[in-house]
Amino acid sequence: MKKNRPKGLRFKDLAGRKFGKLFVIDIFGKNKRGYYWKCICDCGKKAVVRGTSLSNGLTKSCGCLVGKKIKHGHMIGHKATKTYSTWGGMITRCSTPSSSNFRSYGAKGIKVCDRWKDFRNFLKDMGEKPIGMSLDRKNPYGNYEPSNCRWVDAKTQRRNQLGQLALDFIKAKKLDGKFLAFIEEEK
Repeated sequence: MKKNRPKGLRFKDLAGRKFGKLFVIDIFGKNKRGYYWKCICDCGKKAVVRGTSLSNGLTKSCGCLVGKKIKHGHMIGHKATKTYSTWGGMITRCSTPSSSNFRSYGAKGIKVCDRWKDFRNFLKDMGEKPIGMSLDRKNPYGNYEPSNCRWVDAKTQRRNQLGQLALDFIKAKKLDGKFLAFIEEEK
């Protein structure tokens, strides 16, 4: 293994770790999309894989698993379905620091439960994404897990965003020419 490792907050040394069938040997290099790692698969083949694909579970082998395991079946032509894209977005925003949404999710400690790191489990628990709906966490401070998630329409999604929760309960009345703010009990 190399002695001169990159340093910094965004660098996560994966050498010596195992992801699926891939054992990370050493760093390979870096480009604008991130760090790449030299890996060896349980089948004996070598592969170079992007670090985020390893850590978020998107790449689990050198390719030897293709055709041997049950595929998620969520492709239309060569394009992922809305359900699969929603799942991938959830994984990315919670586990990839370079994601534009990581600040609002992963950086705040919001995680995806271990069960849902496998798309097939997410699909079993949530079902297909209904048309016009999006994935919502009932408790916006909670994690992505079966007991905290549901498919909702855009209006419900907006009402459940972090900043909106407090505003839903704060009301104002004009009394003697002055505004009085109060918290209304949930009905």
